[in-house]
Amino acid sequence: MRSGALARCGRLELVGDGTTREPLVPYAATGAAAAPMAAVAAVCLDRGLITFVFGNRINVAPPLNMNDAEAADGLAILDEGALGR
Repeated sequence: MRSGALARCGRLELVGDGTTREPLVPYAATGAAAAPMAAVAAVCLDRGLITFVFGNRINVAPPLNMNDAEAADGLAILDEGALGR
């Protein structure tokens, strides 16, 4: 995952296969098909990062007045949730 890209645009798309770039979950998935993204969102929320998840996209809206440490914390939470680190 390229966290720097997220810090600039506020959106992260997860893929199941880096070669084909096939989405981790189908567009507008619900129920069991959306479970992988629901798990990522749950990890983020458990660690204090509120996200909006739709399909294979995770959106965040960080405050404009956050400092570098807070931004790094948010990106670390996303890394943990998305990559299980």
